[in-house]
Amino acid sequence: MKTILLVGNPNTGKTTLFNLLTKSTEHTGNWHGVTVDFKAKKFEYGSDDYVLVDLPGIYSLSPNSYEEKVSIDYILDNPEASVICLCDCVNLKRNLYLAAELISLGRQIVICINKTQKNFDENIALNIEKQFGVPCVCIDAKNKKQKNILFEKITKINKQNNEKKTKYISEINNFKKNLESLQIKGINNNFYFSKLIYGDEFYLQKF
Repeated sequence: MKTILLVGNPNTGKTTLFNLLTKSTEHTGNWHGVTVDFKAKKFEYGSDDYVLVDLPGIYSLSPNSYEEKVSIDYILDNPEASVICLCDCVNLKRNLYLAAELISLGRQIVICINKTQKNFDENIALNIEKQFGVPCVCIDAKNKKQKNILFEKITKINKQNNEKKTKYISEINNFKKNLESLQIKGINNNFYFSKLIYGDEFYLQKF
């Protein structure tokens, strides 16, 4: 089962999107603190099972309240989870600060722009995708027909994440074999590590 964290500034429409994706009826409101603890619900999309976690609104990864600490703790404790970073098109610049922090943290994220204004230029999403290097999509959190657009992006980053895991596992196994070879030849691991750090081509090719 794949876990998706729904993250964003307060009052960006996270709970509305949560209700849309999970067919829930959680309470929503246009004030801070509607979600004071996280909510989670299982659902299916295509042939995959998901659990979506709606976290309290945060402005950054530096907590200033109990609600923010709940969110940040959950993000840090679930490094394998995908993240939907929901932004409101009206306050996009401020919202993207959190997205930048999540990317720096190394999370697999999709930036989702909630089109609360009908005349919002969707080409902005393409520019954000290029600049941030992560998928970015515009949807109306109240429009049931648009959730497929978001899940196409989620499915894509999950696939990329699995490919990276396979690659890293292969590299780790090769590294273990190299260490075993060094031990047989009586070469100290610390010596080998120092050569790796300095990028010594002789030792990189030899082992």
